[in-house]
Amino acid sequence: MAGYIPQDVIEEVRSKADIIEVISEYIPLKKSGRNFKALCPFHNEKTSSFMVSPAKQIFHCFGCGAGGNVFNFVMMHEHLSFYEAIKKIAAKVGVKLPETTKKNTATDSLFNKLLRANELAMLFFHRQLMESTKEAASTRAYLKSRGFDRNAAENFKLGFASAKWQGLFEHLLKEEISDKVMVQAGLISPRQGGGYCDKFRNRLIFPIFNSYDKVVGFGARVLEKGQMPKYLNSSDTLVFSKGKNLYGLNVAKKYILDKDRVIIVEGYTDCIRAHENGFNETVATLGTALTIEQTRSLKRYTKNFILIYDADEAGELAALRNLDVLLPEEVMPKIAVLPKGTDPDDYLKNSGADSFNGIIENAKNIFDYKLQLLFKKHNVSSAEGKVKISQEFLPTLAAVTNAVLKSTYIKKLAEALGVAEIDILSELRKFQKSGYRPEIKKSENKKKNIDLAEKILLVIMLEDNTFIADAKKKLSIDDFISDDIKPVISKVFELYEENKKVEPAALIDELSDEESKILISSISLDIPEIKDKKKNFSDCIMSIKKRVLNLKLKNINLQIRSAQQNEMSDKLHELTKEANFLLEEKKGLIKK
Repeated sequence: MAGYIPQDVIEEVRSKADIIEVISEYIPLKKSGRNFKALCPFHNEKTSSFMVSPAKQIFHCFGCGAGGNVFNFVMMHEHLSFYEAIKKIAAKVGVKLPETTKKNTATDSLFNKLLRANELAMLFFHRQLMESTKEAASTRAYLKSRGFDRNAAENFKLGFASAKWQGLFEHLLKEEISDKVMVQAGLISPRQGGGYCDKFRNRLIFPIFNSYDKVVGFGARVLEKGQMPKYLNSSDTLVFSKGKNLYGLNVAKKYILDKDRVIIVEGYTDCIRAHENGFNETVATLGTALTIEQTRSLKRYTKNFILIYDADEAGELAALRNLDVLLPEEVMPKIAVLPKGTDPDDYLKNSGADSFNGIIENAKNIFDYKLQLLFKKHNVSSAEGKVKISQEFLPTLAAVTNAVLKSTYIKKLAEALGVAEIDILSELRKFQKSGYRPEIKKSENKKKNIDLAEKILLVIMLEDNTFIADAKKKLSIDDFISDDIKPVISKVFELYEENKKVEPAALIDELSDEESKILISSISLDIPEIKDKKKNFSDCIMSIKKRVLNLKLKNINLQIRSAQQNEMSDKLHELTKEANFLLEEKKGLIKK
């Protein structure tokens, strides 16, 4: 595991590392007003949409959405962990990092406390499996029967959770982990009548690491027949999201870079088996279809994705529709199909690495594979079949951003259907005109559609911390309508209470969610300079308060209507009184 760097040292490195000087070593920057701009190094573009702010020490690309501070840039550009990026930048600016790796748990953020709890839990589970205890004998026998040896258990830090109700709970208490942190990490659950019990009991444990080798969650498989569910996974926490993390990425990332491809499977054992057979560039999704967030994580290493599908998998076309959303990310996924009734684990065990490699080498790109499935589904010799095939293929064509590639597949589809290219192009234009947007565009627009008053308020607080106390006094987190901005505002309030300076570059390091980090860089560089901060602050507070009151009034009016219809006179009197109170409060705001 990487060493621990105290927060004050991180801040010293960041303060001494000028983001303009650091980024200029990688790409040429050109002055643009108060900021600098360049062609983005993280995606192909012809017009500069990559902006860097020397005043705020952050960068953001308004094309691909990449953003953050100086550490994030070096991490992304050189494929480094957070710890490795700090070490590299510290060496540049002459800051000597402490040699000790001991953590000061008293000053750790909640984020670090959860990571520490997870790491201790992983070590506890792993030790229980690897030591020759009688309890874990059946688990070791199960792994042996599946063909997984001690090396596999060591490489992926597999573990064993005993059937004890409080085995992990009692162990972590001895390690000075509070029950509150254990609950927030998803390691224990409250029991009826009081007390706690371990979430994972009598199961084989698969620790889930992030790309920086930190344990963020766990997957757990049952050991006894009839025990449900078969797989129990960590719920989403401050440090873990099944839609963002990938199993095995911490081990696979260097091989993905070397081989310039990633193999994507669905199961933990599929992933481990692939690694054991030399396919070290393999990762697994965590019970979901491949997401945009996972795609962006993998894009740091390669754009060549190979997804392994079972030919028996229900809803192949539905799965492929999910893959359409990856095309705007300039990823060209390929599909490798296994024989019916097999998964990568079984296939590798029974047929070997050479046969599996043959299937990988024969993987079809998403266009050819989808066309093949559509031809199986519909009768291409009939006019109705041709119409259905073209209609189901249009979303895939519409999602492609590369004009040459789009033109190539319009031609290919036209030839396959025996129709003119111009007819396919005409249908595609009608389809796009109807309002189709790839899901990724919707996701990006959601970020841009954050309430303007909330965006301006955040920028004002980050530029002048003296406004934070007043905002915290006048508003609660629930008053903010934009879910994306709530965790950022919450962290701003939290850091202010801890008497810490709150500025964009430092705030980015305090947040665990990648989308929140990007949100800060996006908003900070999107909002123009605010000259009259006092007036704008007051206007923002007023706007948010009015909106909150209007929503409350709308809700109460609905309740009043219901009470009138059901002749609930007492309830009607109570609601009317509350509505009048809110109306008076609204009048008071308007007068101000």
